[in-house]
Amino acid sequence: MSTWKNILAVISIFVLGTVFGLVISRQMSPGPPPPGGRGPMLSLPQLDRFLDQDLTDEQKREISKILEEVRLELEGLRKEARPEIDRKMHEARRRIREILTPEQQEQFDRMIERDRPPFDRRFRP
Repeated sequence: MSTWKNILAVISIFVLGTVFGLVISRQMSPGPPPPGGRGPMLSLPQLDRFLDQDLTDEQKREISKILEEVRLELEGLRKEARPEIDRKMHEARRRIREILTPEQQEQFDRMIERDRPPFDRRFRP
């Protein structure tokens, strides 16, 4: 039975580590691009190449405005979702700790603390 608990603990730690890694990698991604600059969406140079022609100044202004509006909307959505993501991560950690022995909980807490960037303290027990 103890072997199964150990296997479950290892699997739980792996899953939680993967989830934490995804969240942290998103937090460490570069900030929003400057208006009209390169970002995860289309940029003006990409659009120029796609259309295989130069855009007029007016087209560039309008497209820059559209891209900036969408960037701000997406930034707002990320900010809205962040508290729920944090709650889910905290809940996952709490649930995993419930099935661990006290010794495993100590190991788990040390692993979480060790793998957490020094600036990120949201997932503290």
